[in-house]
Amino acid sequence: MADLFAQYRGFVWGWLYRRVGRDFDLAEDLTMDTFINVGEALAREPGGRIDLDNPHRWLAVQARWTLSDYYSSQRRNYAKHERLLGPDEEGALPDFPATDELSCPEETVTGDLSALDLVAGLTDTERELIVLRFFDGLPMTRIQKRMGLGPSQSYTVLRKALATMRANAAITWELPATVVELETAA
Repeated sequence: MADLFAQYRGFVWGWLYRRVGRDFDLAEDLTMDTFINVGEALAREPGGRIDLDNPHRWLAVQARWTLSDYYSSQRRNYAKHERLLGPDEEGALPDFPATDELSCPEETVTGDLSALDLVAGLTDTERELIVLRFFDGLPMTRIQKRMGLGPSQSYTVLRKALATMRANAAITWELPATVVELETAA
C-alpha cells in the first residue's frame, strides 16, 4: 500500500485537482480519501493484493467514486440547508407567534435551539458517532469499522444518543395549573 501511495499519489492528486476547480486543499483531501478507499478495497481482496494491468485506470476509477461521493454528500447537505432556512433567513430559526384570538403573547415559541444544546450530555463516543453518521454521511458499516464497534453496539450507542438529543430538544411549556391561575394570567 505504501508503494502504491508513493508511486501514484501525484497522479491521483492531479486527476482530482483538474476536476475540483483547481482547489489545492480539496484535491489533497480527496486524494487521501481515495487512498483510504483503495486500502479498504485491498483489505477485501484475498492476500491484500490486486493484480492490475493498468493501475492508472483503476486508481482513476477509485478517485472518480470518491469524487462522486463527495459531490453527492455536498448536494445532500445543501438540500438540508435549503429546507431548514428560508431565502431571507441567515441561520436563525424562526419564531412561532401566537396570533390567533385564543392565544396569549406569552405562548409565543422562540426557535433558538442550537446544536450545542442538542449534544449537551453526550459521551465522546456518542458525539463521534453522530458526527460520522449525520454530518459526514458515512454508512453504519464504515462507522463500525472506524470506531471499532460491533453492529448491535453501534446501533445501541446511536439510539441512546438520539434519545438524549430528543430530550434536549423538548420544549417545556409553562402553563398555569388551575383555571383560577389561567384567568389571572389573562
